[in-house]
Amino acid sequence: MRKGLSYSSHINFYKEGFTMKTLELRETSMPQMFRTSVASDVVSTGINGNQISYHIKDTTNEIDQRNDTIYPFAAFFAACARVMSEDAMKSKEHKTAITFCDKNGSNATLMSCISEWIPTEDGSDGNFNFYFSFDVNDIKGLPEDAIKPFYQLQAIRPFAATLRDEFANTHCRSINDEVVLNGITMSIVKTICNWLDENASESEPVTVEFKDSSVYEINFDGEGKAIPIEYEEYKKHWITYATATVVVDRGVKKKSMTFGEEMKAIAKGNADLI
Repeated sequence: MRKGLSYSSHINFYKEGFTMKTLELRETSMPQMFRTSVASDVVSTGINGNQISYHIKDTTNEIDQRNDTIYPFAAFFAACARVMSEDAMKSKEHKTAITFCDKNGSNATLMSCISEWIPTEDGSDGNFNFYFSFDVNDIKGLPEDAIKPFYQLQAIRPFAATLRDEFANTHCRSINDEVVLNGITMSIVKTICNWLDENASESEPVTVEFKDSSVYEINFDGEGKAIPIEYEEYKKHWITYATATVVVDRGVKKKSMTFGEEMKAIAKGNADLI
């Protein structure tokens, strides 16, 4: 069974008088943290062998309401769901996981995206459960081929290429450099981990909802110029890509994160909603 914070844990906290603090990604410091991480950690190599830093703006595009410090989170979760939809990422015998570790750093696993078969009580059927874990013990003891680093998925579904497609198809942004895409991936992972660690509270569970648009839709006037989309119109297309929670329980920080419903459906492989 899944370790860490569970649904029943939330119920217990409510019973003990705890309140739940819920924030949307834009209400947190994650976008700024992500921008800083990208500027310092994402480096590619130019034609002449020179190092090229990758910088992003923190302003919102008035035409499509996209912000370079925000939409990459949605693209990341969508890429995870699409990789998990592959048959090779599912087993009824044991858990399988994508691991996110910085191969240019300590190589320690910071986070995993896990699929786990949950059988019915009589064992006649079941369902795959998908979740993110911040505890390496959740993947300890798994067969070697059940643990797949995100940058070694070429035989299944290359993560960088999947993330690239999410940028292009859902957010109309073009990033083709695999090194940059992998760097962005780790900046997102580090940002989520660090923010949850820094905002864990003894007094209440803290939850973050990662919401963004599921479609890219721009209209044009008679002269072929793009008509800016209003923010409220943009929000109508929002879905919850993932939800993360952190709480301090008896002095120990417990972090958990799950897909939103649309991402779960994609991961299960029985829907292609976005």
